[in-house]
Amino acid sequence: MLGQLGLVFGEGVAGLTARSDGFLYRLDEIRYKLRGGTVVGFAIYGWRLAHFRHLTSYEKFLTAFGSPDQTRKDTEGGKFMGYTAYYWGARKQVQWDDWDRRIILINLGDFEGNTGP
Repeated sequence: MLGQLGLVFGEGVAGLTARSDGFLYRLDEIRYKLRGGTVVGFAIYGWRLAHFRHLTSYEKFLTAFGSPDQTRKDTEGGKFMGYTAYYWGARKQVQWDDWDRRIILINLGDFEGNTGP
């Protein structure tokens, strides 16, 4: 599905990356996940998430996105930071930052955890 986006990359770093496995980071804050030169997922972060700025609580986030299939509590140094919500049918994961009270990342496609246990 995502590999049919028809993305064409020229020679140079982008061309070499596009023919391999890994990530292609762009200045427009969209990151493409590549496998064998095919786009299998993408991530949206930074200013691209401004559309969701009205979601200022985890409850509003759940109302907008629905109940996830699985939720992981994210911690750093033993401190609670937020949640990662997994939606297996949509192959989507959304990271909620509880300190800043906002969505900080949306991964779509072939990312670890997006297809269920």
